[in-house]
Amino acid sequence: FHNSQKSLNNVRIYKFAILINLKELNLNDCFVGRKGEIPTSLDSLAITLIQLKIKKLDLSNNALSISGAQSLSSFLEKATDLESLLIYNCGLGIDGSTIISKAMKGNVKNLKIFAIARNRIESQGAMKISEFFSECTTLKEVYVFQNFIRDDGISAIFNSLFGCSDLTILDVSDNYVKVEASKSLSSLLLVTPNLNLLNISDCNIEEDMNKIIVQAISVIPFQYNERKENINGPKLDTITTNCHITMP
Repeated sequence: FHNSQKSLNNVRIYKFAILINLKELNLNDCFVGRKGEIPTSLDSLAITLIQLKIKKLDLSNNALSISGAQSLSSFLEKATDLESLLIYNCGLGIDGSTIISKAMKGNVKNLKIFAIARNRIESQGAMKISEFFSECTTLKEVYVFQNFIRDDGISAIFNSLFGCSDLTILDVSDNYVKVEASKSLSSLLLVTPNLNLLNISDCNIEEDMNKIIVQAISVIPFQYNERKENINGPKLDTITTNCHITMP
């Protein structure tokens, strides 16, 4: 189900309950009206979603903020069937991302795709999200770009994904990857052989750290070698693998 209108009232939300076979719900850019009405609408949505075994939910580009995260948490605490959650550009901030991660921890166990980019979750929020990542080993695609996450937060994210052997896409671009995060990423690359897209562009990676990362990439035991892309770093030789790497 896709709704592209700018508002979604409670009556229409409740009608979702009759859609017993509903598995995918796209509410991208819906909750952008008067902020006072958004929490009420999201509360109603959460109540309805709990009754349905939703597998894919897109709430991106909505003015959720902290109150929206609180409303959504009641659903996430019972979203055992959820496989894809997209909540990028929702104004969550540190507090909102903390609420989301707390709700998902121990409850959302089958998630494969998670996007929480452009929410300025910073390092504090990243560390809370990492707590969820560390126990959700089903993750295949992770998008946390443009979140103003410092080196310690990005390092926590990399370390929390060590159990995700099926990881195929990781986008942490436009954050900060320094010494600690570079070492964590190098270790992560060795245990994620299915990775085919890594975006670490605009992460202020210094030349020495580039070398560490590229060295790790060069010894990864990739299963396939069909798609070939160039990896270009400052003063680095080009390495050819099946993994598309976006670097500075």
